[in-house]
Amino acid sequence: MQKAAGELAAFMPKFFRHMYPYIFKSIKVPPSQVFALMTLEEEKVCTLSSLSKKLNVSPPTASGLIDRLAQRGYVQRQQDEKDRRVVNISLTSTGDIVVKRFRNNILEKWKSLIKTFSPSERKGPLSFIKQILREIERDEKEK
Repeated sequence: MQKAAGELAAFMPKFFRHMYPYIFKSIKVPPSQVFALMTLEEEKVCTLSSLSKKLNVSPPTASGLIDRLAQRGYVQRQQDEKDRRVVNISLTSTGDIVVKRFRNNILEKWKSLIKTFSPSERKGPLSFIKQILREIERDEKEK
């Protein structure tokens, strides 16, 4: 286990450096803002405090991200109907386009990377990543 974890720790920065220019191409939005948009797409609607927790940033940092995204027309704020103190944040159609472009960039990069893999070779990494995500989700629920 120690060896595998060490190799993953060594390879991941190189992997991310390689993927970064491809997945952010044609997107004029900083990565931190893209991750906020992705989270809003997954959650549909969320409050600033829940967004800050999901992004693992302070509420003032999350507020700044949302301010910048709102100025660009990517997100909208709406007062909660039941509690006026609560502000709900959601994607706009323009923000949804950015998310779709980002997801498409990832898809195209993965397709180019695995095009020479056999079907069985593709199953291994996919299974591994799914298992890691299940562990991450389990850890988040325990927090």
